Amino acid sequence: MKNKIKTLTDMLHNQFKNVLKGKSEILHFHTTNITTFCYLVDNAFNEVDDRYLLFKYQYTETDILEPYEPFLSIIRDTVEKFNIDIKKLLDKSKVYPAHKILFESYLKGQLPVRLDELVDGEILYEVSQLHKSIGRILCSLSDYQPIIIALAELQFADFATLELIKSLKKSLGKSKVMLIHGYNQNTYFVNADHYEVWNDFITFAEENYSILNLGKDIILKQADWTCFKSKKNMTIHKIATISALNLSFLNFNNAIKSGLKAEALLKDTEDINLSYTVLQVLGDSYYYLDKVENALAYYRMFLELAHKKGNYKQVSEAYRKSAMCYIKKYDIETDTTLANQCLKFANLIDDDLQLMRAYYLMYLLADISSRSINKNNYFTLLRLLEKYNIKNNYAYYLQDASLYTEFFSLEELHSLCDKGIQISLESENEFSLFVNYHKKGILYT
Repeated sequence: MKNKIKTLTDMLHNQFKNVLKGKSEILHFHTTNITTFCYLVDNAFNEVDDRYLLFKYQYTETDILEPYEPFLSIIRDTVEKFNIDIKKLLDKSKVYPAHKILFESYLKGQLPVRLDELVDGEILYEVSQLHKSIGRILCSLSDYQPIIIALAELQFADFATLELIKSLKKSLGKSKVMLIHGYNQNTYFVNADHYEVWNDFITFAEENYSILNLGKDIILKQADWTCFKSKKNMTIHKIATISALNLSFLNFNNAIKSGLKAEALLKDTEDINLSYTVLQVLGDSYYYLDKVENALAYYRMFLELAHKKGNYKQVSEAYRKSAMCYIKKYDIETDTTLANQCLKFANLIDDDLQLMRAYYLMYLLADISSRSINKNNYFTLLRLLEKYNIKNNYAYYLQDASLYTEFFSLEELHSLCDKGIQISLESENEFSLFVNYHKKGILYT
C-alpha cells in the first residue's frame, strides 16, 4: 500500500506542476475507507506552504449546510486573507450582474436582499450563471495564490453542490485551481432522489475523468480534517439564516432542509419576524421547485399569522405569494381574488416597493389570462420599476408587446422593445435578450 501511496503522491505533485502553469486539474478517487484518501492528500500536501492555499473538507450526513459548501466559504476566507476589494473582484470575475448583490453581501457577512423577483422561466439560466460566477471567482483568486481544494466523503454533499462541481470542469479553465475529490462511488442511498443524483454524478465522473481506485487497504490514521460542525446546538436564528441564505443562492432543496429544522423550533420563540422569514423561505423554496401545494400550505400559515398581528405589509405579501401559486395552477378566478386583496392591502401602507410587487403581480395575471393590464397600473408599475432600478423585471415587463398595443403607437412599441434589449445587454441576460429580440420580431409582423 505504501508503494501505491507514493506513486499516487508523485502523480499529485506532477498534476500540481500543471496547475502552477495555469492549467486547472480535477481528480477523482474512489475508496471504501476515506482515511486512505485523507492520508494520501496529507502525504502529498503540507497544511502550510507558501506555494499554495490548501482547503480540506470532509462531508458528513448533516441536513444543515450553507449553499455550495465549502466553495463560498473558501472564497470568503481567501478574500479576507488577502484583503481583496470585493467589488473589483466581482467585476474582474465577470459575475452575472443580478448576482453581484448576493456575493457582495455574503462576503461582507450580511444576508443578501435582492429586490427583483426571480422570473420563473429564467431560474435554470440563473443557476447556470451562478455556477459560472463561482468558478470565475475561484479563477481570479488563484491569481493571488494557487488553490487546492480536497473534498472527502463527497457522496454526502448536497445536490446543488454536486451540480456545481460538474460545472467547474468548464468554468475553471486556465486557472491555478486543483480539485481533489474522494468518495465511495458505490454508496447506496435509500432516498430515490439522492440515489438518482449520485448515480448521475458518478456517470459524469466516469465519462469525463478517470476515477482512481485507492483499494481496500486500511490505513490506521486519526483523521483531523475539517468536518462541518454538528448542528445540534445551533440557535433557531442561525438555522433560519442559513435557510434564507440557501434560498438567496438558489439552493432550494437545502433551504427546505434547514427551513424545516427551523420550523420545528418556532414554537419555542416569540419572534414574529423570524416566523415570517421561516414560513416564507419554505414557501418560496417549494414554489421555485414547482411543489405548489406545499408552497400554498406555508403561504396560508404566513397569511394567518400576518392577519393575526395586523401587519398589512405582510398580509399583502402573503396574498401576493399565494396568488403566484394560483398562476402556476392556471386558476384565474382565485388568482384574481387574491391579487385584488394583495393590491388592497398594499394601498393601505406607505411602501412603494410593496406596491410595485402588487402591480407586478397584476401584470403577471394579465399576461397569463391574455388580458390587457389596467392602463394606470401599467404606467405605475413602469415608474416603480424605474425608481428601484430593477432591471431584470423591467426587461421582462417589456417583453409582451400584445399588452401594449392600446397604450402606445407602433413607433413607441419598437422603442420599448429596444429598451428591453438594451437592459438585457447591460444585465448580460442572454435568456431575456433572446426573448426581447423575438418580441421585436413579432412587432415587425
